[in-house]
Amino acid sequence: MEPDAQDPTVRGRWWLVVAVIAALVPALGGGVWWYLAAGPGAFTSVPDGIAAATLADARGALDDAGLEVATVDVFHPTAPAGAVVALAPTEGEQIRKGGLVTLTISRGPDLRAVFVEGVGQAVASTEAALAVAGLVPETQLEYSDTVPAGTVIAMALADGTPVAKGDKIPRGTEVVLTCSDGPAPVTIPNIVGLTRDAALAALAAAGLQVAESQAYHPDVPAGIVKLQDPAAGAEGHRLDTVSMVVSLGPEPPPPPPANVVVPSSVIGMTKFPALDLLGRKGFDARYERGTCTVDWAQCVVEKTVPAAGTSQPKGSKVTIWLTNPAGTPTGSLVVPAGLVGMTKFPALDLLSSTGFTPAYERNTCTVDWSECVVEYTVPAAGTTAPAGSTVTIWLRNP
Repeated sequence: MEPDAQDPTVRGRWWLVVAVIAALVPALGGGVWWYLAAGPGAFTSVPDGIAAATLADARGALDDAGLEVATVDVFHPTAPAGAVVALAPTEGEQIRKGGLVTLTISRGPDLRAVFVEGVGQAVASTEAALAVAGLVPETQLEYSDTVPAGTVIAMALADGTPVAKGDKIPRGTEVVLTCSDGPAPVTIPNIVGLTRDAALAALAAAGLQVAESQAYHPDVPAGIVKLQDPAAGAEGHRLDTVSMVVSLGPEPPPPPPANVVVPSSVIGMTKFPALDLLGRKGFDARYERGTCTVDWAQCVVEKTVPAAGTSQPKGSKVTIWLTNPAGTPTGSLVVPAGLVGMTKFPALDLLSSTGFTPAYERNTCTVDWSECVVEYTVPAAGTTAPAGSTVTIWLRNP
């Protein structure tokens, strides 16, 4: 059969196929557009290996995936500077092709400088300085015999690493301050009844210091502690001082007094210098008027008992016996009767010129001495008395 002489049925089917294809082409084009623009073909996944990568490596991987990159810098306590510590969306998440991935990039730790010495300083000021620097002070107490209470003994990290002024530490790091609580408390031991050496050892073992004194005691043997202060059982602290009194045993009898020679020079001395000399030599000086009839101050030493020139125990009694000085008038004289009613000074002159040793007493006189008059005399006016003896006038108001 010739080609042009095709079956009309076949020719009709061909046109049907063409019509169907023509109808499907626009639908297929729209589907492809939807797939690529809004359907699954419009998205991709954020590639793996971005977290912890360097910024350069992460940017390269995202560029290869056709994604845009934005960065945010933050301090991080452990990640090195320039490392990716977070991203959004995260690895494996769906993102529109050409979409934006935000990378959080580490700037490294937020280091803060320690600008306080710490050790040897007050704990309160050290804590304040660390807090201002953004660090976290943590204080722990420790007894110390050498560092005053409230003073920093050591400054370190929680793992024990020492911290010094000028060190740089991540913000928020805990810094441990070891602070002195002063000497440790102790209970005072009982040392009464112990030997001196045993008491010293007991106090030293407790970390206590000693103030020692000694005293005689009739009942406590020598070398034994008889008193302590504070008392046993009292609460104290190391380095506190405990006073203890160590017995010297019974007090020995005093040594016999040394002998001293009674000075011969006292013979012939007047009363008061003689008594003074004997006192300076260590004697208990006494006196007796003896044969002296004149004023005490004029009496002279005739003899001593014990005798001058002999050796006597120091502190023993030596008595001087007095007599009238050479040239003293002898015999009896009459006390002038005219003394009564005279004023003081003429009366004294009259007694002296008569051969007596004059003396006076104010008695009832309250005015000036020169106006006082004689009320009576002892011995009485008109009576006889030994020449050179003392006659006392007693005065009254005129």
